[in-house]
Amino acid sequence: MKSKMEEKKEREMNALDKHIQWIFERGENRKTKTLCPHCKAKKVKYFSVRYTRLGYSGKKSDIGCSLGIPYSACEDCLNKIKGEKTEIFPFKFSVIDGFPTVYDQKKAIELFLWAFNLKRPLKKETIFQFFFEE
Repeated sequence: MKSKMEEKKEREMNALDKHIQWIFERGENRKTKTLCPHCKAKKVKYFSVRYTRLGYSGKKSDIGCSLGIPYSACEDCLNKIKGEKTEIFPFKFSVIDGFPTVYDQKKAIELFLWAFNLKRPLKKETIFQFFFEE
C-alpha cells in the first residue's frame, strides 16, 4: 500500500513527464531564425555531424563529434555540409538526445541556441515566447 506522500510524488512525476513530453513535441516543429551561413538568404534547417573515434575502450565516451555553425545549412545549401563520414540532422529537439556524450549534447544545444537566435542567459520570458510562438 502506497502512502499519500508516495502517491502525491507519483502524480507530480507524471505531470512533470507530461510537461517534458510537451516541451519536446513543441521543439520538434520550431522554425529556426538564423540565416544559412552559406547563402545568407534562407534560414538554416539542417546541420551535419562528423563522428570521430577518440579511444578504443569500447565506451560511449570513445566517440566524439564535430558540429558547429559552418556545418549548418538551408535546404538549398545542404550539399555544402554533406561529407563522406557525416550524418545530416534537422534542428529538432529529439536529435539532441542521440549524441554520444554530455559534452557533445552541450555543443548541440549551443548550436540550437544559435539556430533559434536565443541568447544566454536564457530568461523565462524568452523560453515562454519560444515555445508558444507558432
